Amino acid sequence: MQSIPVYDTVDGLTIFRDDDNISSFYYLPRTLQIARSGDGKPMFTFLKYQLPVEREGKDDKGGGYLVFTTQLVEDQAFLDSTVKDRLASRMRAEFPNEPSLPPPTLKAIDFTGGEVRLMIMKDNRFVSEVQSGRPSLFGDNTASFAVELKDLGAQLFYDALKKGAGIAAVEYNLLFDIRLPAVHVHAHASSKEVKTVIMGYTESQVTDEDTWGNETTTDVAHRTSVSEVMDSQGLITLTIDKGSSQIEDEDVEALRAFAFSKLDEWVKENFLKGGSIVTEEDRKSQWMTFIHEDIDKTFDLDLLQRDVVQRQYNPSARFDPTFLGVDIDEVVLDIDLGTAEWYFNTLTVKIDTNLDFEMYGDIVHSVVGHFSYEGEKDGHRIDKRESFAFTKTDRQPKTFSTRLSKVGEDTYAVEVQVNYKSGAVTTATLYSEESTLRDYTLRVPNPGVMKLNVAATDKLAFDTQKLSSIEVEIKYADPERDVPEVIEKVILTKDDPDVEYKRVIYAQWDKPYQYRTTYVISDEATGPQRITTEWLDGGHDPGATSAYLSIGTPFDHLFQLSVLPSVDWSEVQTMIVDLDYVDEANDYRQKRTLSLSEQSIAALQQPLWRFPLRDPDQRAFRYSVKTLGKDGAVRSKDWEAMPSDAGTLVIGDAVGGVAKIQIDPGDTGVGTTLRRVVVRLRYEDKANNVLDEQAMVFRDVTPQTWSVARADRTAADFTYDVEYVGTDGVVTPLVGRSGRITGSGDLLVLPMPPAVATPTPAAPVTPPPPVTPPVPVTPVTPVTPPGPAPVPGPGTVTPPVPAPPVPTPGPVG
Repeated sequence: MQSIPVYDTVDGLTIFRDDDNISSFYYLPRTLQIARSGDGKPMFTFLKYQLPVEREGKDDKGGGYLVFTTQLVEDQAFLDSTVKDRLASRMRAEFPNEPSLPPPTLKAIDFTGGEVRLMIMKDNRFVSEVQSGRPSLFGDNTASFAVELKDLGAQLFYDALKKGAGIAAVEYNLLFDIRLPAVHVHAHASSKEVKTVIMGYTESQVTDEDTWGNETTTDVAHRTSVSEVMDSQGLITLTIDKGSSQIEDEDVEALRAFAFSKLDEWVKENFLKGGSIVTEEDRKSQWMTFIHEDIDKTFDLDLLQRDVVQRQYNPSARFDPTFLGVDIDEVVLDIDLGTAEWYFNTLTVKIDTNLDFEMYGDIVHSVVGHFSYEGEKDGHRIDKRESFAFTKTDRQPKTFSTRLSKVGEDTYAVEVQVNYKSGAVTTATLYSEESTLRDYTLRVPNPGVMKLNVAATDKLAFDTQKLSSIEVEIKYADPERDVPEVIEKVILTKDDPDVEYKRVIYAQWDKPYQYRTTYVISDEATGPQRITTEWLDGGHDPGATSAYLSIGTPFDHLFQLSVLPSVDWSEVQTMIVDLDYVDEANDYRQKRTLSLSEQSIAALQQPLWRFPLRDPDQRAFRYSVKTLGKDGAVRSKDWEAMPSDAGTLVIGDAVGGVAKIQIDPGDTGVGTTLRRVVVRLRYEDKANNVLDEQAMVFRDVTPQTWSVARADRTAADFTYDVEYVGTDGVVTPLVGRSGRITGSGDLLVLPMPPAVATPTPAAPVTPPPPVTPPVPVTPVTPVTPPGPAPVPGPGTVTPPVPAPPVPTPGPVG
């Protein structure tokens, strides 16, 4: 029989020697792997459902089923060629004078007990059940596992293996007998001492980093061992006399553990109520319960040479592609339960709505969802259409069910409508979309109620400012949804400074409202006075069911800021300006957000930020700007402090204005003698980090406009190059031209294409007519000879020079 100490270790392989036969050796196999069948294929099957399996009465959906078998083996070639040769060499060294030394024999240790565990995700969202069989304890120590994975767990298991991650571990806990060498182990304990021992729970945190490649932490509670407590308190006697043996510290610890386990069994048998020390029943009580207090027993353990003890062996393996031995796709079977008549062949959608009928049931009759599915299976059309209505008296969830045409083709269409009890619009379609959700909510963000909480910010102003009331007019319209413009008024007073305004508009409330405030002040000298502000934009978040409108109170001084956006609206879609005013001394704050566009500026002219002041000398504020470009780009400017509301706040990158230059190609001949004209314009203001380059292509004489946003109005120079493409394809360039911006709207006429000057031909000489003498002639006025021919400039063609005029004879005297 094998005995301790360990005889040898070869490349991590532990070898024990037989205590009766010097040539017999035993080893602990190292390799824990997936077992293989006779054809060499791994005994591993992963049934992965293509669609999650829904079980009646259960929220969890099945995702797959995993079955595999493991074995504990050793490389036979390594044993024969390496280990046996080394054992034979050691035997010859031990017995040099033995002429007939037998060859060494080597076999795996026979295990006497044990279990096997699969350590996989502890979170019950992923694993439904894990079953593991017991190891065979002989041969290759095979063990089988069966794991049911939920839908998310199955996908994670597959994806992790595809990416090479370790997602679980297999661990064996095996026991084997071994005989003692010349060692004496003695342990003693008395029942009188045991009764004084109190054992409790200890808690620890276990971090598992190999589950799905993530880190999970689990609190573990376990009871301290009786022997551990007694040993720490000096209540037992335990001695291990190594004698002449050469056992290592590892063997000594194993003998201590064996002695402690025997002591635990003795305490459990004599002093504990039912169950073992680590049963769930024991876990329910904080302390162990003692009985038989009149018992007087002792525990004695004496182990001598050739006594047999048990040792543990715990080989394990990380579950990753190397452990699997093949690519995951080779052992995965995609199961289409959607086509199985016996199980899952339908698409089932649970339907509800988020509408609060208790709040809106007086205006909304019903919310209706129209569901439809279309497909084709085995040459047959599948068309399923069904509508589901939710009312105040019927708000129970509904179910839409249809057969699937094909796995993966589970997209259905849904249209959501709301039906009002009265109003200009009785039925409105909220939205239409496609979905694959199995739980669908008919979303009704606001079924048609506009609700504002209107409140005075300073309730004391009704006394200190002689304020009798505040009239707030609220205006809202939505022509697209047939909501007419209506102006209604709420009145705030000292006794009622907070008022809820409610208007049923029978449509979604997703447009901004406007409001105007009138302060009614009582003055004994002058009588009642009314101060009315301009209409202001109240804004609104689409989808919100209510909004808060804060109304300030009138004072002697007003803060009034004009905001002027200066940008190139051909490039900018919207500018959002946040304004913030704080008067810390008076605990007074005002905020405003302006959403500015080219259309809103044209409609509202110049936007104003106006409110009354408590301290007329406190006028500092700050602002931030966010610019949304038409190309989708967003540029944000951090908060900037301003000292006063005096003047106009100019925002945007075109502080110097936007110049619109009309480029006119009418003189170039484009469309007739030219195929096209290309002009490249460039404006640069290095001092303000502004660069604007634009290329335009003309194929006819239609002008085009170049918009230039300037940071400095004095920076007005620009340059441009022109390319003239003739009908024959010849390109004639004209580079280095310059221009200057003179106003907000300029005209740039492109020059004619340059041409090569042609030489001027000599004028023909006409012979003079014959003169008949002696008739006198009238003197002819001298003709001034022509000056030099003009030098042709760019884009100019020089005409031929005409011949000088011939003198004409005068009348005969």
